[in-house]
Amino acid sequence: MSAGLSYIGSFRNYDQIAFYNAVYGGGSSSELARAFIIDYPSNVKLNAQVARDITRSVNVFLRVDNLTNSYRPEVSNINAVYGRLTVLGVKARW
Repeated sequence: MSAGLSYIGSFRNYDQIAFYNAVYGGGSSSELARAFIIDYPSNVKLNAQVARDITRSVNVFLRVDNLTNSYRPEVSNINAVYGRLTVLGVKARW
């Protein structure tokens, strides 16, 4: 059994959705890009894994990333953010 976490502290970056909406949605092109800088909150994502040997050569495992199913942005609000990811697998050695 193992557990871990990823921590991203609060940061400033562009609100790219608002910026591109202004540029391509009929907004004024004279708006400064600086006006679209916002503060993003800190983010913690937990993960866990359990594994069990079935035989000497077969191992099964369950891994869950992003246990809390957080959709907070990690880079900016235009990048895809994935929710909880669960993997059930079998490792076999010959």
